[in-house]
Amino acid sequence: MKEALFYLLQGCMVRRLALRPQLDVAFEQRPGPPELPLHLLVEHWVQLATDFPAQCVLLAEQAWWHVDVQERLFSSMRKPGLKLKHKLKLEALAHYVRNYCSSHAGQPGRTRMSTLLGALLTITVHQRDVLARLLERKVDSPTAFDWAQLLKYRLAVHPESARAVGAPVETWAASSPGCWAETLDMSLHYDYEYVGNCPHLVGSPQLERSFLGLLLALQEFHCGAALGCYGAGKTAAVQQLARALGRQVVTLHCSHQMGLGCLSRHLSGAVQAGAWLLLEAVDQLEPGVLSGFSQLLSDLQRLCMGLREGEPQGTPTDQSK
Repeated sequence: MKEALFYLLQGCMVRRLALRPQLDVAFEQRPGPPELPLHLLVEHWVQLATDFPAQCVLLAEQAWWHVDVQERLFSSMRKPGLKLKHKLKLEALAHYVRNYCSSHAGQPGRTRMSTLLGALLTITVHQRDVLARLLERKVDSPTAFDWAQLLKYRLAVHPESARAVGAPVETWAASSPGCWAETLDMSLHYDYEYVGNCPHLVGSPQLERSFLGLLLALQEFHCGAALGCYGAGKTAAVQQLARALGRQVVTLHCSHQMGLGCLSRHLSGAVQAGAWLLLEAVDQLEPGVLSGFSQLLSDLQRLCMGLREGEPQGTPTDQSK
């Protein structure tokens, strides 16, 4: 399944690169009277979503945004057109989504396409807000923290594929094609777990900070904790970050009756599957269970650190009984 998603993402990115005149150049200025209205160009995204999974379409769009903004943002000659481009793109998407939802009510397949268009609209709103913040703070270097701390995607295709659609090989190609999520000095391989067509949370500085904290913990094999009141969206935030990295998530709701053996088995299964284990209501666990589980996590972290350094550090404590 992961291999299939890898090739689908590669194909979707190549198609997206080929659509640069329709989905990028066209939004750099308002169309004249004889030209097509911009909202009709959204049909190209709809066609992509017909041929590829929704997560491939969204990933390709976010990878394109990263490269496009980075090239333009750090060139003073081209900054003014960036805000207009994002504004026109957002207007076109909003117009198309309104028309689509009203004209396809009750039709088969409407929910899937509406969810994809809604996610694309949400991502575009966030990208517009991020760009406005970067311009307001006069960010002029890719090493500036405001730019570096953003979760961005880098997607590389085969050199032959890039040349075939006229994309710059030095920007879009690599001898080992793949997809990476980047933030600060971290580069995390996308894991190609199929996550389906899911609504996206509205991006915000608070969500960005949560992602950054969890990613920094992940980098050092620590556990991440999402804190907040009940109903604040902590679980949804962790699940969205997992989807952003193409990772599987196993969610376990904790209770007073849950013992260390149950937690240990879930942890072992998640590790063997390469999945994240998300514990909900962990404060409901008994102190003794929390203490034993923390020892398991400490042993696991030590093993992971040893593997990264090439020196495995013994075996974890057996507390599964």
